[in-house]
Amino acid sequence: MAKRLEQYYADRHKSDADFAREFSRDLREKNERDARAKALAAKNKPGTPDTPDVGPKPPVNPGTDPTAGAEDPTNKRKRPTPVKVKNLSGEVKAEGLASVLKKAEGLMKDGRYTSAIDQYEAAETVAPNNPLIWLGRANAELGAGFFQRADAHIRQAFMTDKALLVGQYDLTGMLGEERLAKIVAELKDTTLKDTTRPMPPFLLAYVAYNTGNERQALGYLDLAEKRAEGKDLFLKMVREHWTLPAAEEGKEAPKPAAPAGGAGAEQNK
Repeated sequence: MAKRLEQYYADRHKSDADFAREFSRDLREKNERDARAKALAAKNKPGTPDTPDVGPKPPVNPGTDPTAGAEDPTNKRKRPTPVKVKNLSGEVKAEGLASVLKKAEGLMKDGRYTSAIDQYEAAETVAPNNPLIWLGRANAELGAGFFQRADAHIRQAFMTDKALLVGQYDLTGMLGEERLAKIVAELKDTTLKDTTRPMPPFLLAYVAYNTGNERQALGYLDLAEKRAEGKDLFLKMVREHWTLPAAEEGKEAPKPAAPAGGAGAEQNK
């Protein structure tokens, strides 16, 4: 994940002028290739003079914008391809710590989310600054219905190690399809009842992105940023690193379903 993020940042370090120069060069080379192809086609056409009036485009005058009216080349910056992560314990080399994380993941699969949280707390005493532990704990808190805690630990993990944003985590395998469906229903219910906080739609975006529903993730992320009035730098960072569809494909945020009767947003499993 770190290597893919490094490549992404290498591209981002280029200035707009660098991208404009590259775009201008590519455009000029394309025009020259097209001109040569036209000349060759005209020469080979019966009844056509041997010297058709075609040739390379004249050079751009100094001081003019070679990309005026053209598509912004900075929009073509590639995002890193997401790394599919089945479990977080497999990303840890230290055997003792990996064993604790593996136990926590087993507890989550059994639906024992608070017990899994206890394991992550134990792991944190051994490795207090490991963002993988915070992310694993966030997933357990998500499963337990502790949504505010989950939001806080996701933010802590991603802001500490941006390489984690390159991952796409198998939440279905970690929490189970049935529990995820209930989590989504609870978060949609909360999103309808609380129309101001960005937390519920962001968690919906997190679940959608990590279950392979990138278009839904984009819609919910849009809604979260709208509620934050564009002032939440964390949400901007997520948008920059997640591999999402083009904006025009997901302008409209998914509409939350009608509130589920009796569903609670904070529930302990």
